Amino acid sequence: MPSPRIRKMSLSRALDKYLKTVSVHKKGHQQEFYRSNVIKRYPIALRNMDEITTVDIATYRDVRLAEINPRTGKPITGNTVRLELALLSSLFNIARVEWGTCRTNPVELVRKPKVSSGRDRRLTSSEERRLSRYFREKNLMLYVIFHLALETAMRQGEILALRWEHIDLRHGVAHLPETKNGHSRDVPLSRRARNFLQMMPVNLHGNVFDYTASGFKNAWRIATQRLRIEDLHFHDLRHEAISRFFELGSLNVMEIAAIS
Repeated sequence: MPSPRIRKMSLSRALDKYLKTVSVHKKGHQQEFYRSNVIKRYPIALRNMDEITTVDIATYRDVRLAEINPRTGKPITGNTVRLELALLSSLFNIARVEWGTCRTNPVELVRKPKVSSGRDRRLTSSEERRLSRYFREKNLMLYVIFHLALETAMRQGEILALRWEHIDLRHGVAHLPETKNGHSRDVPLSRRARNFLQMMPVNLHGNVFDYTASGFKNAWRIATQRLRIEDLHFHDLRHEAISRFFELGSLNVMEIAAIS
Protein backbone atom coordinates (compact mmCIF):
# COMPACT_ATOMS: atom_id res chain seq x y z
CA MET A 1 0.00 0.00 0.00
CA PRO A 2 1.57 3.35 -1.01
CA SER A 3 2.44 5.90 1.65
CA PRO A 4 -0.03 8.76 2.08
CA ARG A 5 0.84 11.82 0.03
CA ILE A 6 2.68 14.50 1.97
CA ARG A 7 0.89 17.84 2.26
CA LYS A 8 3.26 20.72 1.54
CA MET A 9 3.48 23.23 4.37
CA SER A 10 6.29 25.63 5.25
CA LEU A 11 7.69 25.57 8.75
CA SER A 12 6.49 29.14 9.24
CA ARG A 13 2.88 28.21 8.38
CA ALA A 14 3.12 25.09 10.51
CA LEU A 15 4.25 27.15 13.50
CA ASP A 16 1.26 29.45 13.07
CA LYS A 17 -1.09 26.47 12.92
CA TYR A 18 0.56 24.90 15.96
CA LEU A 19 0.12 28.09 17.98
CA LYS A 20 -3.57 28.34 17.07
CA THR A 21 -4.53 24.69 17.54
CA VAL A 22 -2.08 23.16 20.03
CA SER A 23 -0.07 25.73 21.95
CA VAL A 24 -3.10 27.86 22.80
CA HIS A 25 -4.25 25.11 25.18
CA LYS A 26 -0.94 25.03 27.08
CA LYS A 27 0.04 27.07 30.12
CA GLY A 28 3.26 28.07 28.35
CA HIS A 29 1.47 29.44 25.28
CA GLN A 30 2.97 32.93 25.55
CA GLN A 31 6.52 31.59 25.78
CA GLU A 32 5.97 29.34 22.76
CA PHE A 33 4.63 32.36 20.86
CA TYR A 34 7.89 34.23 21.51
CA ARG A 35 10.03 31.23 20.51
CA SER A 36 8.00 30.75 17.36
CA ASN A 37 8.63 34.36 16.33
CA VAL A 38 12.36 33.84 16.83
CA ILE A 39 12.43 30.70 14.68
CA LYS A 40 10.47 32.41 11.90
CA ARG A 41 13.27 34.96 11.47
CA TYR A 42 15.62 32.27 10.11
CA PRO A 43 15.81 30.71 6.60
CA ILE A 44 14.70 27.32 7.92
CA ALA A 45 11.19 28.76 8.42
CA LEU A 46 10.78 29.11 4.64
CA ARG A 47 11.47 25.42 4.00
CA ASN A 48 8.68 22.88 3.67
CA MET A 49 8.50 20.58 6.67
CA ASP A 50 9.10 17.40 4.67
CA GLU A 51 12.31 18.91 3.25
CA ILE A 52 13.89 19.83 6.59
CA THR A 53 16.72 17.48 7.58
CA THR A 54 18.82 16.88 10.66
CA VAL A 55 21.51 19.00 9.00
CA ASP A 56 19.10 21.95 8.80
CA ILE A 57 18.18 21.58 12.47
CA ALA A 58 21.85 21.29 13.50
CA THR A 59 22.69 24.37 11.44
CA TYR A 60 19.91 26.35 13.12
CA ARG A 61 21.19 25.20 16.53
CA ASP A 62 24.77 26.24 15.78
CA VAL A 63 23.79 29.61 14.32
CA ARG A 64 21.69 30.43 17.38
CA LEU A 65 24.43 29.39 19.81
CA ALA A 66 26.91 31.66 18.00
CA GLU A 67 24.68 34.73 18.31
CA ILE A 68 24.76 37.48 20.91
CA ASN A 69 21.62 38.41 22.80
CA PRO A 70 21.07 42.10 21.89
CA ARG A 71 19.40 42.77 25.24
CA THR A 72 22.13 41.36 27.48
CA GLY A 73 25.17 41.56 25.22
CA LYS A 74 25.93 37.93 26.09
CA PRO A 75 25.78 34.74 23.98
CA ILE A 76 22.42 33.03 23.55
CA THR A 77 22.25 30.37 26.25
CA GLY A 78 22.10 26.66 25.62
CA ASN A 79 18.84 26.47 27.55
CA THR A 80 17.23 29.06 25.26
CA VAL A 81 18.15 27.01 22.20
CA ARG A 82 17.05 23.77 23.88
CA LEU A 83 13.59 25.25 24.44
CA GLU A 84 13.38 26.36 20.81
CA LEU A 85 14.34 22.85 19.67
CA ALA A 86 11.76 21.38 22.06
CA LEU A 87 9.08 23.50 20.40
CA LEU A 88 10.21 22.31 16.96
CA SER A 89 10.25 18.69 18.10
CA SER A 90 6.70 18.94 19.45
CA LEU A 91 5.60 20.58 16.20
CA PHE A 92 7.13 17.85 14.03
CA ASN A 93 5.53 15.11 16.13
CA ILE A 94 2.08 16.68 15.78
CA ALA A 95 2.57 17.39 12.08
CA ARG A 96 3.77 13.85 11.38
CA VAL A 97 0.82 12.14 13.07
CA GLU A 98 -2.09 14.55 12.60
CA TRP A 99 -1.34 16.87 9.68
CA GLY A 100 0.54 14.68 7.22
CA THR A 101 3.08 17.39 6.41
CA CYS A 102 6.18 15.30 7.21
CA ARG A 103 7.15 11.69 7.84
CA THR A 104 9.95 12.10 10.37
CA ASN A 105 11.02 14.31 13.24
CA PRO A 106 14.56 15.50 12.41
CA VAL A 107 14.93 17.22 15.78
CA GLU A 108 14.98 13.92 17.68
CA LEU A 109 18.34 12.86 16.24
CA VAL A 110 20.15 16.17 16.72
CA ARG A 111 22.41 16.81 19.71
CA LYS A 112 20.89 19.27 22.16
CA PRO A 113 22.97 22.10 23.69
CA LYS A 114 24.29 21.58 27.17
CA VAL A 115 22.54 23.48 29.93
CA SER A 116 24.60 25.36 32.49
CA SER A 117 24.53 24.09 36.06
CA GLY A 118 22.23 26.97 36.97
CA ARG A 119 22.24 30.64 37.87
CA ASP A 120 23.46 31.89 41.20
CA ARG A 121 22.55 35.55 40.78
CA ARG A 122 21.90 37.22 44.12
CA LEU A 123 20.13 40.54 44.48
CA THR A 124 22.45 43.07 46.12
CA SER A 125 21.20 45.44 48.82
CA SER A 126 21.97 48.39 46.55
CA GLU A 127 19.93 46.88 43.70
CA GLU A 128 17.05 46.17 46.06
CA ARG A 129 16.99 49.77 47.31
CA ARG A 130 17.21 51.23 43.82
CA LEU A 131 14.50 49.00 42.38
CA SER A 132 12.23 49.59 45.36
CA ARG A 133 12.62 53.36 45.08
CA TYR A 134 12.11 53.29 41.32
CA PHE A 135 8.94 51.20 41.50
CA ARG A 136 7.54 53.21 44.42
CA GLU A 137 7.92 56.42 42.41
CA LYS A 138 6.81 55.03 39.04
CA ASN A 139 4.17 52.39 39.66
CA LEU A 140 2.62 51.12 42.90
CA MET A 141 1.63 47.80 41.32
CA LEU A 142 5.23 47.06 40.30
CA TYR A 143 6.36 48.06 43.78
CA VAL A 144 3.99 45.55 45.39
CA ILE A 145 4.87 42.75 42.95
CA PHE A 146 8.60 43.27 43.53
CA HIS A 147 8.33 43.07 47.31
CA LEU A 148 5.78 40.26 47.24
CA ALA A 149 8.26 38.15 45.26
CA LEU A 150 10.94 38.71 47.90
CA GLU A 151 8.55 37.97 50.76
CA THR A 152 6.95 34.81 49.36
CA ALA A 153 9.31 33.27 46.75
CA MET A 154 6.35 32.98 44.39
CA ARG A 155 7.01 32.72 40.67
CA GLN A 156 6.13 35.57 38.33
CA GLY A 157 3.22 33.64 36.82
CA GLU A 158 1.87 32.76 40.27
CA ILE A 159 1.95 36.39 41.40
CA LEU A 160 0.30 37.71 38.26
CA ALA A 161 -2.42 35.05 38.56
CA LEU A 162 -3.30 35.92 42.18
CA ARG A 163 -7.00 36.50 42.79
CA TRP A 164 -8.56 38.19 45.81
CA GLU A 165 -10.92 35.29 46.48
CA HIS A 166 -7.86 33.06 47.02
CA ILE A 167 -6.19 35.40 49.51
CA ASP A 168 -6.89 35.27 53.25
CA LEU A 169 -5.27 38.39 54.68
CA ARG A 170 -6.56 37.66 58.16
CA HIS A 171 -4.82 34.28 58.42
CA GLY A 172 -1.96 35.16 56.07
CA VAL A 173 -2.41 32.60 53.29
CA ALA A 174 -2.54 32.83 49.50
CA HIS A 175 -3.99 29.79 47.76
CA LEU A 176 -2.54 28.90 44.35
CA PRO A 177 -5.07 26.62 42.57
CA GLU A 178 -2.59 25.68 39.87
CA THR A 179 1.20 25.97 39.98
CA LYS A 180 3.97 25.22 37.49
CA ASN A 181 4.09 21.55 38.53
CA GLY A 182 0.32 21.19 38.12
CA HIS A 183 -0.52 21.00 41.84
CA SER A 184 -2.23 23.51 44.10
CA ARG A 185 -0.47 24.87 47.17
CA ASP A 186 -0.90 27.44 49.92
CA VAL A 187 1.69 30.17 50.33
CA PRO A 188 2.20 31.70 53.79
CA LEU A 189 2.02 35.49 53.77
CA SER A 190 4.29 37.31 56.18
CA ARG A 191 3.08 40.48 57.84
CA ARG A 192 5.16 42.48 55.36
CA ALA A 193 3.62 40.56 52.45
CA ARG A 194 0.12 41.31 53.76
CA ASN A 195 1.01 44.98 54.19
CA PHE A 196 2.18 45.19 50.60
CA LEU A 197 -0.97 43.48 49.32
CA GLN A 198 -3.13 45.92 51.29
CA MET A 199 -1.57 48.76 49.30
CA MET A 200 -3.63 47.51 46.36
CA PRO A 201 -7.38 48.22 46.12
CA VAL A 202 -8.77 45.21 48.01
CA ASN A 203 -11.75 43.46 46.40
CA LEU A 204 -13.74 40.32 47.12
CA HIS A 205 -13.09 38.87 43.67
CA GLY A 206 -10.90 39.32 40.62
CA ASN A 207 -7.22 39.61 39.81
CA VAL A 208 -4.96 41.42 42.23
CA PHE A 209 -2.70 42.66 39.42
CA ASP A 210 -3.55 43.80 35.90
CA TYR A 211 -0.27 42.91 34.19
CA THR A 212 -0.01 40.32 31.44
CA ALA A 213 3.16 38.22 31.34
CA SER A 214 4.51 40.15 28.35
CA GLY A 215 3.56 43.53 29.83
CA PHE A 216 5.30 42.77 33.09
CA LYS A 217 8.37 41.37 31.31
CA ASN A 218 8.66 44.62 29.38
CA ALA A 219 8.23 46.75 32.52
CA TRP A 220 10.95 44.73 34.31
CA ARG A 221 13.31 45.10 31.35
CA ILE A 222 12.79 48.88 31.21
CA ALA A 223 13.39 49.24 34.95
CA THR A 224 16.64 47.25 35.01
CA GLN A 225 17.93 49.05 31.91
CA ARG A 226 17.20 52.51 33.29
CA LEU A 227 18.86 51.63 36.59
CA ARG A 228 21.76 49.97 34.73
CA ILE A 229 21.29 46.72 36.63
CA GLU A 230 22.83 43.95 34.58
CA ASP A 231 21.77 40.31 34.24
CA LEU A 232 19.00 40.36 36.84
CA HIS A 233 15.95 38.29 35.91
CA PHE A 234 12.71 38.51 37.84
CA HIS A 235 13.04 34.78 38.55
CA ASP A 236 16.26 35.59 40.44
CA LEU A 237 14.05 37.16 43.13
CA ARG A 238 12.59 33.72 43.84
CA HIS A 239 16.08 32.32 44.32
CA GLU A 240 16.92 35.30 46.52
CA ALA A 241 13.82 34.82 48.67
CA ILE A 242 14.47 31.09 49.16
CA SER A 243 18.10 31.82 50.05
CA ARG A 244 16.97 34.36 52.64
CA PHE A 245 14.48 31.92 54.16
CA PHE A 246 17.29 29.43 54.61
CA GLU A 247 19.83 31.95 55.90
CA LEU A 248 17.41 33.52 58.38
CA GLY A 249 16.08 30.15 59.55
CA SER A 250 12.51 31.33 59.00
CA LEU A 251 11.63 28.02 57.30
CA ASN A 252 12.98 24.52 57.85
CA VAL A 253 14.50 22.39 55.09
CA MET A 254 11.23 20.56 54.37
CA GLU A 255 9.27 23.79 54.11
CA ILE A 256 11.85 25.30 51.77
CA ALA A 257 11.83 22.16 49.62
CA ALA A 258 8.04 22.44 49.32
CA ILE A 259 8.26 25.85 47.64
CA SER A 260 11.48 25.45 45.66
